[in-house]
Amino acid sequence: MRAAESLNEVDWRRLGRIAFALLFALFVWRDAQLLWLLRSHQPLGLDLLPIWTGVRSDPTRLYDFAYITAQQSWLFAQKIRPFVYPPSALPLLAPLGVMPFWVAYGMFVLGSGTLFVWAGRRLGASWAMLAATPVFIVALAGQVTFLIGGLVMAAVSLKNRPVLAGVLFGIAGAIKPQMLVLLPLALASERNWRAFFVTGATAVALGLISLGSGASWTEWFAALPRFYDLVAADPSLSAGGIAPFAAWGPGTLIVTAPAAAAGVWFAFRTDNMPLRVLALLGGALAVSPYAMNYELAVIVPAVLALEKRPSWSLLFWAAISLPPDGPLALILAVLLLFKTLADGVGFEPTVGFHLRRFSRPLP
Repeated sequence: MRAAESLNEVDWRRLGRIAFALLFALFVWRDAQLLWLLRSHQPLGLDLLPIWTGVRSDPTRLYDFAYITAQQSWLFAQKIRPFVYPPSALPLLAPLGVMPFWVAYGMFVLGSGTLFVWAGRRLGASWAMLAATPVFIVALAGQVTFLIGGLVMAAVSLKNRPVLAGVLFGIAGAIKPQMLVLLPLALASERNWRAFFVTGATAVALGLISLGSGASWTEWFAALPRFYDLVAADPSLSAGGIAPFAAWGPGTLIVTAPAAAAGVWFAFRTDNMPLRVLALLGGALAVSPYAMNYELAVIVPAVLALEKRPSWSLLFWAAISLPPDGPLALILAVLLLFKTLADGVGFEPTVGFHLRRFSRPLP
């Protein structure tokens, strides 16, 4: 009897906060280890290098993997490093090419990182997002993850400015279209037709501008399967993958595609910004044929903002504190999304949506 009473007296929320603080201390320790390890084996900005090289190279050979790799030999020449972004990304990324590489790396990480943190704070995420290991890896590598995450989070937070939101969505989609694969469904769910059409117009405009660069859309489409084969053949890359598709095969889409679509549909029928971001970006990662562990950074601010007093999400934080182990953390993030939908959304500016109320008319 006394044991049961003692158990009831446990302050589980306080224990959750302590566990959360310990996990983020672990992140900081692991981040320091990663910095030392990466600096010993490869240069900073390694993932920005193909982008910087691509926008400075002959655009007619942009998707010639061997050619683009050869242009990077001054810094790193140990493996194939292709440019795989669509031609529509060139008008947006071209300014990086006019700067020396190390200046471009510093400016890109600082600029995109500032956007990412600002947008994450608009969602309600704490500064703890900076310690999360995926976020730290993105900064070291110079990946576009900060830019895409920042644009999407900012656009979602601008619900009352659909034109500006559409422009931001369109820019993000022009750079990394696979991350916006669920956006049409999301905007249709909330009947945000202005943002819907502005997003499309922005992406099309950037695609038309790119036609003058000399880069070929046909060659880009042809390069994608070659890139996926390259990743699958490299154990160091496949080990860091988080996509169920890559881990267990295309049959996973039977589960992940309907789940991602349902998550987006229901999340965008609420006013909960973190829930929307988690559904949109987490769902895109869940159905992507290729996604690396550092791309979890795009949903870190949303998960932080979603559970102000960490409880269930501790499983997610524990998963990303471990060495890369397939799509476990991504699966936990998607489960958190559905748990939140099923429980109902309980903090401002939400509208108390529940899954069982799917027939609720839009405001």
